[in-house]
Amino acid sequence: MEKKIEELKSKLRNIDTKEILGWIATRFVTGIAEGEDASEASDIFNKTNLMSPQKQYLYLAGLLMSTTPSDTVQIQNVAKYEEIENDLQEITSTYYNGFLPSIDEFSSLNDTEKQQRLISASAFLSYFDMGDLRYEEQTEQLINELFSQFDDELLSITGLSINDYLSFYHYVKMKVQESIDKPRQLMESIFEKMDGEFSEEAYNDFLKSSQDIREPLINSINGFFSINIAEIYQYFGDRKASTLMDLFTIERKERDFKYYNDENPFVNQPLCKLGDTIFVAVPTFLLNAIYYKITNLLENQTGKAASKYSKKKADRVEEMFLERFKLIFGDKASYHQTVCEEKGTKEHDLLIEYKDFILIAEIKASKVREPFFNPEKGYKRIYDHFNSDSGIGGGYKQAIILKKLIESNNSTTLYEQKVKPFSISDVHKKTILPLVLTLNQFGEIAINTSQLLEKEEHEPYPWTCNLHDFENIIEIQKYLRKTPDDFINYIVWRISHHKQFMSFDELEIIEQYYCNPSFVSGIDDDTAIMTMPFGPNLIDKIYFKKHGITYNMPSDPVDSVNSATMSDASPFLNSAPIIMGASSPFFDPTQIPLIIPPKIGGKKPCPCGSGKRFKRCCKGKGIYD
Repeated sequence: MEKKIEELKSKLRNIDTKEILGWIATRFVTGIAEGEDASEASDIFNKTNLMSPQKQYLYLAGLLMSTTPSDTVQIQNVAKYEEIENDLQEITSTYYNGFLPSIDEFSSLNDTEKQQRLISASAFLSYFDMGDLRYEEQTEQLINELFSQFDDELLSITGLSINDYLSFYHYVKMKVQESIDKPRQLMESIFEKMDGEFSEEAYNDFLKSSQDIREPLINSINGFFSINIAEIYQYFGDRKASTLMDLFTIERKERDFKYYNDENPFVNQPLCKLGDTIFVAVPTFLLNAIYYKITNLLENQTGKAASKYSKKKADRVEEMFLERFKLIFGDKASYHQTVCEEKGTKEHDLLIEYKDFILIAEIKASKVREPFFNPEKGYKRIYDHFNSDSGIGGGYKQAIILKKLIESNNSTTLYEQKVKPFSISDVHKKTILPLVLTLNQFGEIAINTSQLLEKEEHEPYPWTCNLHDFENIIEIQKYLRKTPDDFINYIVWRISHHKQFMSFDELEIIEQYYCNPSFVSGIDDDTAIMTMPFGPNLIDKIYFKKHGITYNMPSDPVDSVNSATMSDASPFLNSAPIIMGASSPFFDPTQIPLIIPPKIGGKKPCPCGSGKRFKRCCKGKGIYD
C-alpha cells in the first residue's frame, strides 16, 4: 500500500494544484437542473466510478497538499484524471482487503477472528470512507444549536463568535458562486453581440477582434472557485481575517500525510492558498471544517471549563432530541425529561408515553472513536467504546434497567426533572421500546448492534438513530403524511428485525419500509437484508422540492441495486461474508437474498389502499414510484 501511495504522490507532484482541485470542484457542482437532470447532477456516483467519492476526493486533496510541486504539466485529457482515480480506488481497495481477505482466507478464520474483522471493516468504512451524511443546512443548524451557548468561550479562545465563523462560510460560498456566474454572464453577453452566429469559428473570430471582452473572459475563467485574499481582509477586518486565514487556509508543501487514518490536513484547512488568492474546491468542506474546529477548540479546554462544556453539550443534545420528538407526536404524547428511578438519583434521559407504548430514550453525545487499521486492535477499541457508559451499549444498558423497573410492578412512580413525581399505570398493557439516540453517526455498527451488544436473550434490541437521520425521518414522515402510529409501527418492526439489517444509514431502511409494501411482507426471520445507497432517494427528492427544484426518482428506488452485481458495488462486498442471519453466523455475500420489490404496474391496485388503480391514484406522486 505504501508503494501505491508514494506512486500517486509522485504523479501529483507533477500536476498543478488548481488542476486537481478544479477537477474535484467540478465533481461536486450540481448546477441548475430539473427532473432527471437534478437527480443525476446531485448524485456524485453518476460522475465517477469511485466507491466513496467524497472521502476519496478529500483524501486525494490531502495527498496533493502534502506534496511540493516540481515540473508541473497541464493535464491534456480526461484519461489522466481517470488514471488518478483508478490509483485512488486501488489504495482504498487495499484497505478493505486488509480487513477482509478472499472468501477462502476468511473461511479459514475462527468465529472470533471473523467477528473482529467484520466489525473493524464496518467501522473503518463508516469512519474513513463514508463521512458525515448530512445536508449543509443541517450542519449549519447543528453549529448554531449546539455551540451558540459557548460564544463567550470561543471569543476568549479565538476572538471569533459563532456568527463570525458562519459569516465567513456564507461569504466564501457567495464569492465562489460569483466566480462561477461571472464567466457565464460574459458568455451570454458575447452570444448576444454575435447576432445569432454561434459557430466555433465565428466565436473565435469575435474574441480575436474584441480584446475588451476577451481579456475579462479569460480572467474570469481563471478565477473559477477563487477569492482574492485582500477582499477577505477588507470585508472582515485585519484581526478577524487573519485568524480565519490561519485556521482554515493551507499552502501546498511536503507533509508526512500518507494514510487514510492519518490526520488529513485538507479536511481541517480546505481553503488552498495560491499566491494572493485562495482556491475553494467545495464550500461545504469549509462548513464541515468549521464544525470540527469549534468542536476541537471547546473539547480541548482544561479543568472546570472542560467539564462544564461536556455537561452543557449533553444537556443541549437531549433538548434537541426532545424538540424533534415533539414534531412527530405533538401533544398526543407525554414527555418526561431527566427521569430518575429514585428522587434525585439513578437518572435516565427521556421517557415518552404514547398510547400503549413507552419509549425509553437514552441519548449519547460522545464522539465516534477513530478505528485502527489493525483489525484486532481496531475491534477492541470499537468494542470498548461501544459498551462504555458513553457508548451505544452503555445507553442500551441504562434503558433496559429502567424497562425492568417499570415492568416489575403494574404501577410505578418515577421522578422527572429529578424530583417531580409521575406514575405509569397498567404496565401489563403496554409495550416498552428501548431507544439509543446519538449526536454523531456511527454507521453500520449502530444500524445492526448484534455483534457488539451485550444483551439478555429475551430482551429486545434497541432502535438506534443519529440526530440527522432522525431529522430526515421527520421530513419523510411529513412528506408522506405519516402519523405517529406509523412511526411507532416502524420502530416496532425495526426492533423485531434489528439483527437482520446491513445498511449505511437508517434512511435507506425507512424509505423501503414506507414506499415498498412488498419489502415488509417479503421479510421473514431467516432473511438477511442489505440496502445500498445507490442513485436518487426519497430524502433527496424532499430536499430538492423544498428548494423549488423538480427531482425525479426512478420507478423503483432499488433498481440500481438489482442491476449491479456484488462485485460491481465494492471490494468490501465482494471479499467476505458481511451479514449475520438467524440460521447461520455468517453468510456468503453471493448468497444473501436481497429484498427487492417489483415495479407496480399502472393497472394494479394502488398500494395506498384507496381501491383505485395505481395510475389513477398515487402514480407520479413520488410515494410509491
